[in-house]
Amino acid sequence: MIDLHMHTTVSDGEDTVEELLKNCERENLSLIAITDHNTVDGYQELKDENVRSLFSGDIISGVELDVYVEGGAIELLLYDFDIDQVSDWVKERYRTREERQHITFNAIVEKCREHNIKINTDLYWDPNNEYAHGAIFRMLMDVEENKNHPDLQFENYREFYRITSMDKNHPLYIPFSLVYASIDEVEEKVHKAGGKLFLAHLFYYNIENKEEFLDDLFSKYDIDGIEVYHYSFTKEQIEWLKDYCVKNNLLMSGGSDYHGEGARISRIGVGKGDYVIPENLIENWYKVQSF
Repeated sequence: MIDLHMHTTVSDGEDTVEELLKNCERENLSLIAITDHNTVDGYQELKDENVRSLFSGDIISGVELDVYVEGGAIELLLYDFDIDQVSDWVKERYRTREERQHITFNAIVEKCREHNIKINTDLYWDPNNEYAHGAIFRMLMDVEENKNHPDLQFENYREFYRITSMDKNHPLYIPFSLVYASIDEVEEKVHKAGGKLFLAHLFYYNIENKEEFLDDLFSKYDIDGIEVYHYSFTKEQIEWLKDYCVKNNLLMSGGSDYHGEGARISRIGVGKGDYVIPENLIENWYKVQSF
């Protein structure tokens, strides 16, 4: 059993790197990747033999990067790259989480002013513990008249984030080039470092025609594969993605998107509890690195 999509406290997970390794060992995983958001700093801890020894299985390099593409934002999972070649670039290009959130927050607040949308910025916000879009959503919903605003009819923060990050016509849309690298830049940098790129959790995105989106994405960019297992996917969605990869000669990956025992319903190595991620899913494309 493998898991190639997990987060630690280095980004927004609940487990430290050490705790994550212990949990992976407890679950008898054979292969893992740590895919913190927009940082590979967690891999520095694996240089400590006492830390690395906590997990007896194999580890490949990984990271989940937010990228902008044609004005919108998607996530790519990057694997199997040379950490030393990518680490400084990621740190410089993506700054710190706090810096990214402040830039995003200020840009959306300015959009609110432009469109005369009221927002209660007096509410407390910690950019190290809450994404800017999450804070903005709370601050917007704290204004009673916004609950009936035609442009603010969202069921939750996640829907708010997806729409305002992909729909250029929405009044609160901001260009993610402010804080993220372009898909072309990521593609060039990671492939040069020997790595591979996978589209993360397709069904998260507010995209009506998924197949058309994939066809367009893979025709324009040199992305290697798709995350076909994810804790939120149904079995039917998984099979659909597998078929698409086979038909289009794409690589496959999978992970739980684990953020901690209390963070989501997913457990390490599994989705919603009714499937596991098989190692033969990726046997043709990865190499074990010396972590």
